[in-house]
Amino acid sequence: MKKEILKKVLQDNNYPFPNKDIENYLIQCADMEISKNLTDRHSVSIEVGTDNVTAEMMSLYNIFKFSQRKFVDFLMTMTQSMVSLSIPNQTLGAALSVLFFCWSILNATVKKFGEQDAKVLLSLYRIGGRGYVEDIANSYINLFASVLSYEKIIQSLQLLSDYRVISQQENGEITIIEEIEIVRV
Repeated sequence: MKKEILKKVLQDNNYPFPNKDIENYLIQCADMEISKNLTDRHSVSIEVGTDNVTAEMMSLYNIFKFSQRKFVDFLMTMTQSMVSLSIPNQTLGAALSVLFFCWSILNATVKKFGEQDAKVLLSLYRIGGRGYVEDIANSYINLFASVLSYEKIIQSLQLLSDYRVISQQENGEITIIEEIEIVRV
């Protein structure tokens, strides 16, 4: 459904693009035909504070994973930017619209993980980025002095796998497949 709405908006002649290449690229994104190199490039940042852990990932792939509400917000921002571009003799307005549009796309590529998911990812990272659920559970206990049930660890691992941060092998081994940056706050 998202793909069809986006394609309709992009192909509607009422929203001129400053460059036909941009229009073609966005339609290609809507068709999810982005090259594997672009969608497989992730950057995960884990912020470790004295009382909490957070994580966020920036990836073009995340554009296809955000909620319906965020999708509508994204379309409205895009519409606003395109309408501003069509106003003649407003160079500054057009430039600001393009910047605002780019900022919206950048924000759509960021996925913020919950604290539990961030802690599970940090636990896996601390054991070398590779291990089994039992290893992650033990690392979690060592790092946070608390126990997280296997069910919750598996839920977090499933989410991280859905966002292509980790891979899960048939033998149960879990591996971080993205670059991880640890930030102390």
